[in-house]
Amino acid sequence: MMGGIALFSQTYPLSENSWSNPEFVDRFLGSYGVLTEKEPEITTDESEVFQMIGSFIDAGNLQGAIDLVKGSITVESSAALDYTLGNLYLQNADFNNGIKSYAAAIQKFPNFLRAYKNSALAFIQLQNYEKGLEYMIKSIELGDQNGDSFGLLGYCYLNLNKADSALDAYRMAGVLSPNNHDWQVGKATALQRVGLHEESIAKFEELIEAKPRNQLYYVAAANSCLSLDDQMMATKYLEILNRQGLADNAARMLLGDIYLNQKLYSLSTDVYGEVLDNSTNPDVSRLVRYTSGLISMGAIDEADKFLAKIEARKGSLSDAEQLKVLNLRSKVALATGDSAAAVASLEEVIKIDPTNGEALLMLGDYYYDESDYEMSLFYYERAQKLDSSRVDAYVQAARVKVTQRKFADAVSLLQKAEGIKHQSHVEAYLTAVRNALKSTF
Repeated sequence: MMGGIALFSQTYPLSENSWSNPEFVDRFLGSYGVLTEKEPEITTDESEVFQMIGSFIDAGNLQGAIDLVKGSITVESSAALDYTLGNLYLQNADFNNGIKSYAAAIQKFPNFLRAYKNSALAFIQLQNYEKGLEYMIKSIELGDQNGDSFGLLGYCYLNLNKADSALDAYRMAGVLSPNNHDWQVGKATALQRVGLHEESIAKFEELIEAKPRNQLYYVAAANSCLSLDDQMMATKYLEILNRQGLADNAARMLLGDIYLNQKLYSLSTDVYGEVLDNSTNPDVSRLVRYTSGLISMGAIDEADKFLAKIEARKGSLSDAEQLKVLNLRSKVALATGDSAAAVASLEEVIKIDPTNGEALLMLGDYYYDESDYEMSLFYYERAQKLDSSRVDAYVQAARVKVTQRKFADAVSLLQKAEGIKHQSHVEAYLTAVRNALKSTF
């Protein structure tokens, strides 16, 4: 199987529960002047300030409201004023000053539930999920049983990679706010993170039904299918997405990789062809890896045709990317028996980049196959000087020495390779060569 299939670890941005949603703002901030019996009382003078706030806000003068409240705050004033100033700052997207104002309110009134809750919201807006979690937990401990609060608690846990706790929080949010789309998305994601993929797929199916043009839900469902080793169902989700014209290149490449793993080479190259057609700046490293996958799986004709498409974009490739493409062209030439073309390509790579370890190794391999051990060792020794290819170069050079029955030299090279990076197959090879060496005594 190709190593191209990797599951996404996606945390979806808040949509319904963001500061850009007026309904969410109203739910979180509530009325500036109405506080519960568990929260600080306001004086008569302060009540007049609250009445004036409304007129500023109605006139669209949020800064005027901020200046009014700031000018009314003293050491002796109610925590309600500091809290209200924090709300105004949040409404003005000044989250840092909002946090400072809530901290002042909490200092005056230590169990100020809504100040903790809105502090949490401000920290979440700043993507400080650890602080957001801390303040949201305190809000809930003080008696907050609102669905939004449990949903944001889950969101913090999810962003902190605590999927089990996130799932618990999202389940509670789902009970208290069953129609909130964000919490349903969060629950589906948490289910996926904890490995409950069948439940996750069922949840993403519901989300797709509700919002059929959201590509992220199809990709998430496909990834859960891959976790269950159900490539056929994963293909279904990604094909539906692609045929609707909703797939981005990342989704297309995932689909192409699945087809490659299933050895459906023509379908795979068709999808990757779409990637090239729909990108002005393609991810060349990913395309190179895909083409290498085709070659390693013996799909040489498809690799040759797809490589030609990449080469047609030569003008938009960087020098480093062009070298990767030249290396691929060499692999294709070797696979088709065109050794002259392969060597020409590799030598061109080395001429442009003398430190290209991959090309040096390939040249060493080519001359080894041709039984030209002197030239083979020449290129392997050059590759040994490079960090990127040193280990492989020691191992390959050892192979030459074994062929030459120079077992002591081979042992020395393999020991160097193991000293840099332990690999079980190299260790086994080293043992075998040592035994061969002993048998010569």
